Amino acid sequence: MAKDYTIENVYEPGYKSFTPSDDSPYIGKQGFISTHQLGLTTDPRTANQLAALSTALNQGVSVMEIGNISPATFDQIPKQHFTEMRRKAKLVEAELTLHAPIQGTDPSGFAGEGGYNELNREMVEKHLKDVVEKAIELDDKGNMPITIHGSNAAGSTFKYVTDENGVRKKVADMLVAVDRETGQLRPIKEDTKYYPNFGVDKQSYTPKKQLEIA
Repeated sequence: MAKDYTIENVYEPGYKSFTPSDDSPYIGKQGFISTHQLGLTTDPRTANQLAALSTALNQGVSVMEIGNISPATFDQIPKQHFTEMRRKAKLVEAELTLHAPIQGTDPSGFAGEGGYNELNREMVEKHLKDVVEKAIELDDKGNMPITIHGSNAAGSTFKYVTDENGVRKKVADMLVAVDRETGQLRPIKEDTKYYPNFGVDKQSYTPKKQLEIA
């Protein structure tokens, strides 16, 4: 039987997000991330980070973040597990990073509605030192990336407005200040006050102005 047909590639490579085609709007942009640099995180709810890491490495992941949400769970991880996780990662040439716990661990010293507490700040500082020491077990070469949230409290917010001259400026929408007497966080938003002055005198106070006169 004569062969009057040819067999070509059935599965043609499609569009790749990390290697855009010629008509992509991202052509010419620098700093693309190689796919092998993308990683996963272990289950932050379990203390058995060793098993969670093994499962991820078996899937071919080359970058993994170790960590827990709760400090109590993180403290349950045996120190020997960090050494073993380093060995497992070395066998498959994977890179590890560490994420410090975030529940109740505010390095700035604010403990929820209780406001600022120096004892709480010192306790969190000691716990973060323990996190760094365990990171040494994960990477004995040093310089391991460690993610630490600087604060768990809501911060100030900003917005852009256009003034009477048509200039677009960045101004404070809400500033978060600390009450010196109670140590609690106080949100400050723009406020308008009315004063009797042979009628009604209307004055607006920006968050920054309120903070200056407080």
